[in-house]
Amino acid sequence: MESGQGPWCHRVSASPDTERGHELTRDVHATIKKVTDDMSGQFAFNTAIAALMKLNNSCSKTIQEGISRDEITFALQNIASLLFPFAPHVASEVYYLLTGKYVWQRRGQWPMKPGCRSTRWS
Repeated sequence: MESGQGPWCHRVSASPDTERGHELTRDVHATIKKVTDDMSGQFAFNTAIAALMKLNNSCSKTIQEGISRDEITFALQNIASLLFPFAPHVASEVYYLLTGKYVWQRRGQWPMKPGCRSTRWS
């Protein structure tokens, strides 16, 4: 299987709904903020994992409703990156399937800076 050609690709809509894509992007930003906050100081691992599970469920729902390949890949790459501190081997393999690179080849960058793709965090 080529990188970027995961088993979910056949379900990605040819005519994606941009509103669903924007909603998923907002969910990704909210999850990054939640996991970052939970990992910095609080060490609330259970709620960080719960946020990742919630985003994963949102991705599954959005795929079924129709979304562009770029938007779902963006969301799944961020899930894999955020999962890396908890399950490095699994996260690295998922990230590799999506991008062709391993997570640690990103040089330790935490996913996105505020405002990178959207100015809204809530």
